[in-house]
Amino acid sequence: MQKFFSKSAVLISLGILLFTTACAASTQTSAIQTSAPASAISTNTIPASAGPINKVVDPAFAYNLVQSYAESSYFMILDVRTPDEYNSGHIAHALNVDSASPNLNSRVAQLDTLKTYLVYCRTGVRSAAVVKIMADSGFKTVYDLQGGITQWIAAGYPVVQ
Repeated sequence: MQKFFSKSAVLISLGILLFTTACAASTQTSAIQTSAPASAISTNTIPASAGPINKVVDPAFAYNLVQSYAESSYFMILDVRTPDEYNSGHIAHALNVDSASPNLNSRVAQLDTLKTYLVYCRTGVRSAAVVKIMADSGFKTVYDLQGGITQWIAAGYPVVQ
């Protein structure tokens, strides 16, 4: 009878040990799968293992991106509207690269493909075309502001003139 309880106690202990280990591993896995907040975005380099990122982002994500990269030389904001539109109000530190310019492709070719870019226009149509050109040209990380500066302003984010 004592051998039975000893084996049972060992088996129960082993079961509890395996269960707690599995739960701990499950907790660690879910923590790894959770995406980092925008404030945790690296401002130095793009991780070597990161593949190309080309996606449309809402104004809140774009604002967090701009704030996170405020002091980084690895980040650029591209306003692809006309110079007159740009002069009427743009996101601070944005570079104006007119999407209607005949030298658009050469202007894009002069940009560093390893930097992270936020691209926008008035409503998102022209920026989508420029983001496609950039993706086809090998740019690694390009974000397209959904709804353009129109949605940026509607969300209450600042512009400069």
